[in-house]
Amino acid sequence: MRPLGRGIAIGLLVGLTAGQARAFDLTGTWKGKQICKTTGTDGTTKFTEKDDTLTITQIGTEVRIHEAAFNSLNTGLAFAFTANPDKGAVAFRECGLSENTATKGEMGNAKVTTKPSTGDGKFVAVVVFTDSTLVDTCKWRYKRTSTADPGVAACPQ
Repeated sequence: MRPLGRGIAIGLLVGLTAGQARAFDLTGTWKGKQICKTTGTDGTTKFTEKDDTLTITQIGTEVRIHEAAFNSLNTGLAFAFTANPDKGAVAFRECGLSENTATKGEMGNAKVTTKPSTGDGKFVAVVVFTDSTLVDTCKWRYKRTSTADPGVAACPQ
């Protein structure tokens, strides 16, 4: 193969590989809502948090999620599905969560669809928050509005 042809072939291969590596990237801003059910000593109540924002920074498989309505910083892992790398799951937990059951905190499991060609995506999760007085079970539903990296910080050490 001539040098020019080899250069073009290498460029195409690098471009394709880079596109595949970015296929399941949650980085960006996501807008949506939470529908929650709270159970505590006063019984059960329901509430909806409308117009919420998630900002997400993904580095490799590490995901950093800031949830605006409750100012919650979470860390987690993203898992792309082998059969369709535009889809996957994210397991996450609030920074500082401990094994002490009286300590407040949340954990979640999300199914995510990304569309690298348009920047769109869906983030649907079940999240459980608890403290010493109550437990919230929430369904999160968000759509990506931007793929710009918001620079979400890592959990404090």
